[in-house]
Amino acid sequence: MLDARIFSLERRKRGKLVSACSSNTVTYPALVESSSKKAARRGKQRKSKAESVSSRGPNLFLGFVAFAIAIIVAIPLLNARKKASDTSVATSAAAPSIEIESLPTRVCLYLYLSCLCLFSSGCSDSRTVEYVFPDGFTGIVKIRAMQPNGVSINATNNVITLVFPESGVLDIRSRVPSEEWHIPTARYQSGKPLTVVTDGAGNRSEIALRSVGSVNNKEEWFVIGTFDDLKAAKEKKDGFKWPSN
Repeated sequence: MLDARIFSLERRKRGKLVSACSSNTVTYPALVESSSKKAARRGKQRKSKAESVSSRGPNLFLGFVAFAIAIIVAIPLLNARKKASDTSVATSAAAPSIEIESLPTRVCLYLYLSCLCLFSSGCSDSRTVEYVFPDGFTGIVKIRAMQPNGVSINATNNVITLVFPESGVLDIRSRVPSEEWHIPTARYQSGKPLTVVTDGAGNRSEIALRSVGSVNNKEEWFVIGTFDDLKAAKEKKDGFKWPSN
């Protein structure tokens, strides 16, 4: 009897274990299915990445090939253009033809002609500044710019006339006209011309209008006199004595 009971108890335990195992294995197919789905999804992602990389590779390769072909084609063309230019210069030294010139040469020619036209037009529109002084005046003369009570200066036929008073100091409302490129001329009120020396000594003993310099772009100094008078005027303007020559 005792053995029969023990055997029945063991059978019951085995039955419970089998049922428990069977209940636990119910979820195994679901787990297997979910893991298989994840693996399939990862495989698709890897495949899409591989396809994108593979599709990108030919584009890069084709771009590189096109760039290399462009360089290979451009170098012979440049060499041929250079040889043609050299040949044209050698065969037509007397009268070179513009039709067979290289592109850089034509560009330089156009730039040269443009600069020439601009220069000629600028020279045609250049202004003349006429300095008019009292008869027999000698000494230092000044133009003081940006003065509220100064005179207004205007150009007539591209000529600006500056008439100096007896004091030799002329106040103007605008900036000094010498800041812009101009042609200076000078005379006395009677019409007697004065030589203008803008650079260098010129004739050292001649009574001429000589440029002394500017002070802070607000005053323009001149002197009517000799070269020694110019040195004295510079010493007065600069505040130091010139070295003797």
